[in-house]
Amino acid sequence: RLALLNGRTTAIMIIQSLLVYIAWGAYSTWSLHAFSRECNTDTVVATIILGLASAGTLGAFILAPLADKLRLRRPSRVIVMVACCLAIEPVFLSLMFLTMPNINIYDGDIINTLSIVIQNVLSRNSLKLAVIFGFIGLFAGSIVSPVRDSVIADVNLPEHRATMNSLTGIFSLFGRSLGIVLVGALAEFFFSLKMAIVLIQWILIPTAILWMIASKYYEREIIRLVKTLENRKHVLQNYVKQISAVRVTP
Repeated sequence: RLALLNGRTTAIMIIQSLLVYIAWGAYSTWSLHAFSRECNTDTVVATIILGLASAGTLGAFILAPLADKLRLRRPSRVIVMVACCLAIEPVFLSLMFLTMPNINIYDGDIINTLSIVIQNVLSRNSLKLAVIFGFIGLFAGSIVSPVRDSVIADVNLPEHRATMNSLTGIFSLFGRSLGIVLVGALAEFFFSLKMAIVLIQWILIPTAILWMIASKYYEREIIRLVKTLENRKHVLQNYVKQISAVRVTP
């Protein structure tokens, strides 16, 4: 029988949830303030620019079918794919923050501001490049959560899956809170929110290494789970036969 947290893959998925959400908590909470304070603009403009870059998260709709196809060929390949995406994400998010120029847009009218920001993104190469960097980084990272949930389902018994997903959710929330605190502390040291966010993003590199380690155990734990479920199936079939035999006996 598979016990809770008996599989190494599940333990790795929980730890990586903590690390991924440290980076995500830093990015999602502080990016708006970093751009508005250090790029000479207001929060409305910063929100629009981050929104354009965040369109990259829709990449999950493209990467998820690809991940499913890789899994059908060999399950460990999808783990390697996620590890590569996690290694790409901090590179491009860091480039977004480091290359983001002074925006110098202030406007109280939201509709007018949206039009001005889009025009500036299209006309200013430096701003366009920074947004593209952010888009690519978030595009790469969009596949992590869907694959993590499927991996947990693949290596845990049905009665344990909800528990394991809840546990990863708790670690994710803790990681998000920790990321927020860490950026605040690093910003005091480096006198820059952007630099603090960039440094936190590189925690995704050891996270990618964890995924590579998980690829060593993933397939064998799937096989072990399948055998356990097959044994249950045989026990249930024998039980049904016994009940049927009792009913037909005069």
